Amino acid sequence: MALVSFRCDADTLALIASLAREGETRSDTIRRALHDAARLRQRDQMQAESRVLELD
Repeated sequence: MALVSFRCDADTLALIASLAREGETRSDTIRRALHDAARLRQRDQMQAESRVLELD
């Protein structure tokens, strides 16, 4: 597994804390948030493609 480090400000730390589930590590929270974001992006792309097909 690769190690990624980044500098985050107080707002980002608060956001991570707000997304965390009970007992979840900060790494797990960030990992889950990235996966969630990717799924949402894919869903948005699929919806856009569906709208294009509806117009066809």
